Amino acid sequence: MLRVDGEPEPFYPVPWAEKPENSFLLTQAQTRSVLQESGFVFLKWIDVTDEIVQWIESVRLPSVQGTEIAPSLKIAMGERFPEMAANFARNLRQGRLNLVMAVCIKQHDQPC
Repeated sequence: MLRVDGEPEPFYPVPWAEKPENSFLLTQAQTRSVLQESGFVFLKWIDVTDEIVQWIESVRLPSVQGTEIAPSLKIAMGERFPEMAANFARNLRQGRLNLVMAVCIKQHDQPC
């Protein structure tokens, strides 16, 4: 999860943080810089935000009279999970956050 440079703060709460003071997201440039400074070389860097937004749009849990049949992360995350999930999706749709899939290797001349 990366913050989009130049965009407003994400909407909170989200699954990883209740409020901005508890969220420490980096931009793509910051993330790449930190990894490179730590001796990693990028083999792949793919923004998958659009695919995840499409997946979110397609997912609908079956319900019977408003009661979810399938197990839900609300069990683990608490009663605010629906709001957190909605804000997560809203942040992705509005371009405030993006998701990147990366493959990196550690250069051998750098200490772990």
